[in-house]
Amino acid sequence: MIRFWPLLLPLLVAATLLLSSCTTSEKVVTECSSMPMSQWIADTVDRNPLIAIKYVHLKDDQISVFMAAYNASPPESNFEPDEIVIFTSPGDPRGIVGLAKDGCLKMAHAYPLPIVSSWMAGKPIQAQPKNSNKSTI
Repeated sequence: MIRFWPLLLPLLVAATLLLSSCTTSEKVVTECSSMPMSQWIADTVDRNPLIAIKYVHLKDDQISVFMAAYNASPPESNFEPDEIVIFTSPGDPRGIVGLAKDGCLKMAHAYPLPIVSSWMAGKPIQAQPKNSNKSTI
């Protein structure tokens, strides 16, 4: 047993680090006052098993461009998400936009695809208010 002790110690340290990292990521999820973004994505995909639904996860500069246009569109807002997911499906004229901060879903709404496309291109819209769709996503 004494010969194995030098090998056992690094394994114990590695196991402790692994467990502490798992606890940290679970802590983030349990602190959400709303649904975690990862759960919202999975639930949205699960609720649409027969539809060819797909989504895009916006990254760094894409988030900045999208949010500049989104926040400038009426009614003006000041959302600052660090994660945006957009769901689309063939034949559906809407895109479902989910905004998250620190891994927690803050807002999800369906908007007409031309409006979502404008926001993705950094162009604010003037024709239709953002809160026009009150349905639950």
